[in-house]
Amino acid sequence: MAEKDDAVIEELIDLLRIERDVIRKAEFDAMADIAARKESLLLQVKDIPAQKLRRAHEMSRQNQHLLSAALKGIRAAQIRLSAIQKAAHSFGSYDKSGRPQRIVGTQGSIEKRA
Repeated sequence: MAEKDDAVIEELIDLLRIERDVIRKAEFDAMADIAARKESLLLQVKDIPAQKLRRAHEMSRQNQHLLSAALKGIRAAQIRLSAIQKAAHSFGSYDKSGRPQRIVGTQGSIEKRA
């Protein structure tokens, strides 16, 4: 039984290493498969003493931290892209009395000449 437990723990640790690499490479499309495999392994380790799972638990926490940081970076990029798109359509300035105003660009048109 102990050998089987050790094998399952090592398989979980290997999967957590793969998950870490996937997160670092931002290959998030692979996360669904990893989550399914991890769920299956977690069902197998539910009766294993916590002390034997300490290493896997720590790796899991590190992966969660990496995933949280990646999500924070994605959100920051979305905010920045939104600001760039907004700036492409309008411009903030001040009028001659010092009040803020938005200058909105108009759609250009192309005149065809023969």
